Amino acid sequence: MKIRELEQATKAKVQRPKLGFKNQHSIGSSHSAAVMKTLSISGGRKDKLRPGDILGALTNPAMGLKAADVGKIDIQDYCSLVAISAHHATTVLQKLRESKIKGRKFQVKIIG
Repeated sequence: MKIRELEQATKAKVQRPKLGFKNQHSIGSSHSAAVMKTLSISGGRKDKLRPGDILGALTNPAMGLKAADVGKIDIQDYCSLVAISAHHATTVLQKLRESKIKGRKFQVKIIG
């Protein structure tokens, strides 16, 4: 939509390269942005946690979560933040509280 405003303001056409898929320049109305919730895990770099460890725990078959349902994983010194699909957040929260990451139990809560 910003491109159209720019074209109207400058009265010039902006060239759009072909990317090779249908509807590449305007996403249809049926497309909606993924709604995510943030999980806070009480372990971080100082606990030797890596994003792969958290992703592995979340995509474990017992958890029932796909990698596409997991967003950004931010590892800080003493805690980690993980974006999870809002649809799965409460079930993942309960299961993650009962399971272990790298052989240790961590406190997990939903932020916001």
